[in-house]
Amino acid sequence: MITHSKKRQIFFMFLISCIALGGILLFSLSSSIENKNNTILRLTEELRLAQLTSSSLKEYDDRLIELQNKNNELKGDLSVVSETLVENNLIINKLQQQLNAERRKFTQYKSRYNKKMKTQFANEQKRLNAQLEKERIALQSQESELEVQRKHLEQLQKASMEDTSEVKDKKAIDEERVEALMKQFNAYQVDLTVKNKCDKSYLYRYNEAKSTLNHIRTYLQKNQMDSSYYHFVIANDASITSQNRELCLED
Repeated sequence: MITHSKKRQIFFMFLISCIALGGILLFSLSSSIENKNNTILRLTEELRLAQLTSSSLKEYDDRLIELQNKNNELKGDLSVVSETLVENNLIINKLQQQLNAERRKFTQYKSRYNKKMKTQFANEQKRLNAQLEKERIALQSQESELEVQRKHLEQLQKASMEDTSEVKDKKAIDEERVEALMKQFNAYQVDLTVKNKCDKSYLYRYNEAKSTLNHIRTYLQKNQMDSSYYHFVIANDASITSQNRELCLED
């Protein structure tokens, strides 16, 4: 027969076993819960990443669609540009052909113009040379004529100097002659305002004085002498003109 203490011991052992088993189960459950929590966290992260990936994929799809649309637009623009480029190339080729044609025309015109200008220049050069030669001959002729005129002028100057010298000499001779006549007139010592008929010597000197005065007047006029000598003649002519006395006084 099992005693009461024996029962209690068995109960305690059973209780301990239950507690141990409970601890093991609790530990196992705790570990399972932790694993499940980790799994939940991992799944949650994967779900978040999946959502993010899904969002990124949608954005990528939207971006791809946008790029595709832009690509289509660019292809359309490129097509338009290509057509424009083809048209421009055609225009450029046409303009290039026109330019080449104009260049050929210009080259031909330039050649004709240069040939024409060379001919004109040669003709002008000949004309100028002929004109210069003509002017040179004329200039030589003028120089010869001027040389003749210069020599003639020198001769005239020389003759003029000789004539001037002769004139001066003649003037000196004429003046000397007039002064001699004036001295001769004064030497008669007569008063032309008084005529003494009875004094033959006085009357002779009176007439000689008048004759000398007339000779002086004629000589002055003939030789165109200085006017200062005419005062002598005029003064004595006045004496003759104013004559109002005739005397008869014998010497």
